[in-house]
Amino acid sequence: QHNLQSGADHAITCMTFRAAGTLMVTGASEGLVHIWDYEKIHGPLGLEPVRELEHPGRVTAVQFSPAEGGPLASLSDTGHVILWHATADMVFYMPLHALRVDASAR
Repeated sequence: QHNLQSGADHAITCMTFRAAGTLMVTGASEGLVHIWDYEKIHGPLGLEPVRELEHPGRVTAVQFSPAEGGPLASLSDTGHVILWHATADMVFYMPLHALRVDASAR
């Protein structure tokens, strides 16, 4: 059991794990996506994120692609969807594609 240290009052709204490996991703109400490596404990209080990604709006869903080396997807309550490209060691993240979905349009 570990305490996640994601910063000042960042409420975790969603979470996913990469099928192969030790990575976990959380979305936060403040528009942040945190990448965690749960095999690396960085301090006496618990885990600290290895990456923090900014996302417009409150993050409501995060999901890794089932394909090996596939992107990470994040979604917010503003309708923004971002596909993130990541290297194998997760040191580098960059948006592959971002779009906004308008749920009211029919």
